Amino acid sequence: MEDKNDKAKIEFGIQLKKYRINAGISQGQLAQAIEKNQSYIVSIEKGDRSLGIDYMETLSAYFGVKYYDLANPKFPVPSKSELRKNIRQYCVVNHIDPSHQDEKISPNYARNMDIYLASNLLAEPKTSYQISVDYVEMFDETIRPSKVTDILNRAPRNELVDIIKSDRGKVNVYKLRKKKNL
Repeated sequence: MEDKNDKAKIEFGIQLKKYRINAGISQGQLAQAIEKNQSYIVSIEKGDRSLGIDYMETLSAYFGVKYYDLANPKFPVPSKSELRKNIRQYCVVNHIDPSHQDEKISPNYARNMDIYLASNLLAEPKTSYQISVDYVEMFDETIRPSKVTDILNRAPRNELVDIIKSDRGKVNVYKLRKKKNL
């Protein structure tokens, strides 16, 4: 049975998706701009995540509208050009590199992580921070340790690595799985 809170989350997710698609921004690009993982945006758009007023304000400021307009299904979604202008302005004000809008120059983290895994650099256990350092050396571009964690914890890469839970809690270690002999 769906309750009122679920309905509100679903409706907000639909609205956010309309804005994002109209702006020509992927979930990953939006996540990068607000310094979250793509899975965060996915969960909002699916209506699985409740978010506080602070993040509603962040998301609405990104698109250049008021938080109550972003949530209002009757409020007309601005045009792509207006949204892109608002996004660029948000980026300038918040000192964010606006290149996340440009799909052509946005790094393909997942593809690069596949190359990294094929390189055998993960034969010995490493933290996401250590992997991000290797990534910079290998691809001459940065990746946040949280992004490394996000990529390695999802299929199909989670089937290629062992995720070793740390005794200390937060920091997991990743190691390439040994291939089984047939």
